[in-house]
Amino acid sequence: MTTTPTSSAAPARRTISRRRKWLFSGLIALVTYGVVETTLTWLYLRGTLDPELLWVIEQVNEKGHITSDDVLGYRLSATPARTASITTRGVIEEIGELRGNNFGFPDRDDYPVEKARPEQTRLLVLGDSFTASPYLQVNWPDRCEELATERGQDIQLINGSLYGGGLSNWWSVVTRFVVEKELEIDGVVFVVFVNDLDRKFEICDDAYHREVADPRSQLACGYSDSFDPETYGDIRVQFLSRSFVVTPEVFDQLAAGEWRPDYRRDFKLYVLGTAVRSIGSWFPESTSSPEMPATARDWFLDEQLVLIDEMAQVFRERKLPVAVVHFPIGSDIGKAQALASLLGARYLNALDSFAGLSEDERQAYFMSDGHWNQKGSDRFADWMLQQIGGSPP
Repeated sequence: MTTTPTSSAAPARRTISRRRKWLFSGLIALVTYGVVETTLTWLYLRGTLDPELLWVIEQVNEKGHITSDDVLGYRLSATPARTASITTRGVIEEIGELRGNNFGFPDRDDYPVEKARPEQTRLLVLGDSFTASPYLQVNWPDRCEELATERGQDIQLINGSLYGGGLSNWWSVVTRFVVEKELEIDGVVFVVFVNDLDRKFEICDDAYHREVADPRSQLACGYSDSFDPETYGDIRVQFLSRSFVVTPEVFDQLAAGEWRPDYRRDFKLYVLGTAVRSIGSWFPESTSSPEMPATARDWFLDEQLVLIDEMAQVFRERKLPVAVVHFPIGSDIGKAQALASLLGARYLNALDSFAGLSEDERQAYFMSDGHWNQKGSDRFADWMLQQIGGSPP
């Protein structure tokens, strides 16, 4: 009897639908994004990614080292206090000194109202954080005086600058301090960065931190709502989260690398936020160039012009030569030139102080937040002394 063999069919292979493939791929992408986002967001929140610069002040004077002032904006205590600029990565970039003179200015020398000698050249310097430089051991006006002494030049620079200061504070120093005290000077030098000419009146105080519960916010600052001096007395301050006031013992620990400020960033998804900003940069708001002001006065608001005109009047009455030294980085060179024109001042492009350097070489003179370090400040001091040349600007 013959049997007919039966063939065994191979089992059918399951095929994954295209929809499931997409779902599986999407799941892998989502998990990958989640891991990357979690990691990078964590690194951002702890300050490793996109590090910021923090400012630490040693509290030596129980009454505070920075006191708000109706005329200057704020005064600095004569008691020396160490300062540190430290990144959120824990890298100390500079250790400086915060100290004011008899006027409360960021100047190591006390000055009488009158010059010590008729032949002495005495200039008032008005600038912002680059000139006040509380994060350095020696600011550039003080270094400039040292260099002048070494070269046999009798030059005195009264540093009336403020960290965060600008047009309104400069106006107040000129019209409310120099005039009322009858301070004897031979000229005025304005050192202008970025948006200094659009800054309203600033006050700061480091005593407010003792009145609030949040130990992170140690220094409070604020600007007036208007350029109108009538509004300067109604400033509401805000606490600066990147500033810390600590005891000398804690500062010693900081300098030894044993302590870091507990800086807490606001939460944000790092990868998503970076992507959104990148996409936004593809669509500029406007491609048209702004219309250039026709005259020097057109660069400023009427309220700003009032301040500028009053300073110009003081300079004319006292026959004071004036210089506007401008760093045209992130700001319009035309505005600073307009200020020079309205004040009857000499205009100097401060980028000349770093001429001849490559981009990499130039970076060695600046800190991570864009402020110059001690090396950069000293280089500028040497250049400025060449511009002054032992005579008013």
